[in-house]
Amino acid sequence: MERVLFGKGAIGEIVRRIQQVLGFVGTDADGWYGEDTQKAIVSFQQGHGLPASGEVDTLTWAHLVGEPAPSVEDRSLQLTAHFEGHDFTLAQGNFDGAGITWGIIGFTLKGGEIGRIVLEISENHPDLLEQAFGSLAGDLVALVQRPPAEQIAFADSISLGKSKVRLAEPWLTSFRRFGEIAEVQTLQLERVNRDYREPSAKTAAKWGLASELGRALAFDIHV
Repeated sequence: MERVLFGKGAIGEIVRRIQQVLGFVGTDADGWYGEDTQKAIVSFQQGHGLPASGEVDTLTWAHLVGEPAPSVEDRSLQLTAHFEGHDFTLAQGNFDGAGITWGIIGFTLKGGEIGRIVLEISENHPDLLEQAFGSLAGDLVALVQRPPAEQIAFADSISLGKSKVRLAEPWLTSFRRFGEIAEVQTLQLERVNRDYREPSAKTAAKWGLASELGRALAFDIHV
């Protein structure tokens, strides 16, 4: 029996990719495995002589995408990103004292992760930083090198409302554009692998968490 990878109720970037391969465009490719996605999978399976389960199992994935099935680590990242309410592009304000929270794992200004990514892109791809932030690129590079208290104070000043969840423009859109850049997404994933996936694998091994659910739990604990 084929291993089921995705079914109704799943959500995230991998689901969005499935939808796009199925022909969903624009806002229809919303990353939510609902009725429409289930019906489209059934139609695809019937058209390719596959069991019409409406779920993406390993056989359906191979026919649909033509690549190896996503690993448990990739699926764990998708699940955690959903729990955290983030994707590669979303930036939020100083709602929790972390300054700015942004990216697939919820990198923070306070923790230094945002600063390290910004400085690496600035050094290796300054044109991409300017593409995303325009005239604010230099201000951002200067900001992430200032003392932590000054960084948090600035983030607080561009966080809106009593909740301070939403960033003011043009910072909100600029961080979104930054997260849409392929090189920036690659860098985000490198950070995820080094700082979360590799340590979580050691934790899973230490506690004998060999199942997919156990490995996913260890990953989310580290996040």
